[in-house]
Amino acid sequence: MSADSLEPEDILWEQTNPDLGAYRAIIEGHFGSPCTKQEPLEPGAYSRVFLYTMQDGLKIVGKVVLPARRTIKTEAEVAAMDTMRAHTSIPIPKVHLYCSTPDNPVGAEWIVMDYVPGQRLADCWDELGYEKKTKTAKDLARVMAEMFVFTSSHCGSLLRDLSLADDQRSRRYHHVTPDHPSSPAEEYKEVLDGSYLLGPVNDVAFLTLTNIISTSSCGPFSTERELLEAVAYRNELLNGASSLDRLDRWPLERMFELYDIFRSLYQDHVPTFTFAHGDLSGANILVDPRSGTITGVIDWEMAGFRPRWLGATPRTWFNDDPCRFVVEDSMDGPDGYDEDSEADAELRNIFLAELQALSPELLRHNREGVELRAFFYNLCHEFPSNTTAWIIKYEKYHWDTIARGPFPFDLRQWRVDLLDLFEKIHREA
Repeated sequence: MSADSLEPEDILWEQTNPDLGAYRAIIEGHFGSPCTKQEPLEPGAYSRVFLYTMQDGLKIVGKVVLPARRTIKTEAEVAAMDTMRAHTSIPIPKVHLYCSTPDNPVGAEWIVMDYVPGQRLADCWDELGYEKKTKTAKDLARVMAEMFVFTSSHCGSLLRDLSLADDQRSRRYHHVTPDHPSSPAEEYKEVLDGSYLLGPVNDVAFLTLTNIISTSSCGPFSTERELLEAVAYRNELLNGASSLDRLDRWPLERMFELYDIFRSLYQDHVPTFTFAHGDLSGANILVDPRSGTITGVIDWEMAGFRPRWLGATPRTWFNDDPCRFVVEDSMDGPDGYDEDSEADAELRNIFLAELQALSPELLRHNREGVELRAFFYNLCHEFPSNTTAWIIKYEKYHWDTIARGPFPFDLRQWRVDLLDLFEKIHREA
């Protein structure tokens, strides 16, 4: 396979070239048992994962971390798992040993954790019967509700929970070697909020493998607006303040005009952020296909404190935002519930009823936060033309002139002005 056909994560894996023999030896030494079998599991965008079977029958998962953001991402992933394991009933693998620096015999960061049985929800959802899906729905609501109670005054990753005892923290691997020199970790900001030491936000928007934003520009943020502006103008953070010309900046400026209006109408006056997994998708939820029980929640590398409305819905079948609102790539307005069967509708209602029973506040953010989530996900688009298209659809399908008055600007004239600006730029090029 040529280098041109490789995905960015495959290129990083080849460049990292970790010593898997050394990794295996570390695992064997830690558990005092030879490894009889090593097999790859489903890879992640930022890691390669292996299942190790020891001679005594113990099964262990090894995760070799790709160098997307040195040290901070691994530290935050382990800290999130430690805290959620200590304070919730969410089924999370126990981390036995980890190393957040590549200066070790493996030549990469890594984590060693328990193997959790189960299938990925994304792989077995269609085959689950109604009763099993009902069990999954209730378990998922509980997972979300248990995370939702953890709050902070800042938006960022959790680097350390000072309330944990030593025996509640994962064990760090200390043996480093000069044989694997690497650049030092970037400078980053820290904020102490009660017992939480917070660091930069780890989010896909900032960690596209071909465009990784500097940690110094990724928080912790004290306001929601700071987070959203960092996402919106991340290309400037990456390439310098002049990298966005007027044609690129204009749609983003228009988005924030809209944000200032509908954010003021959103009934959330509590200036706190809530803890969220960051990627609660079907790929990161393990279930027992015999019962529908959630057996594990994995891949916590994007976890941290986020706006309350952002962490209030999962990225699974139970996310019905696209049915109710223009979100991301919707072409003709909301999808609606037309394809839902009676069983589907009942299942959605069971999930929402469980959220209501466990946390009415979480349910409120789930239902009312759809507009803000749509705003956030569209800021995550790489191309301003996508943002322009979303604004047009938003005005067409969702702007209520009776409740909100006229649209904040003349959309038709703005589209003409955009076209004139485009033509002027290309004439001058």
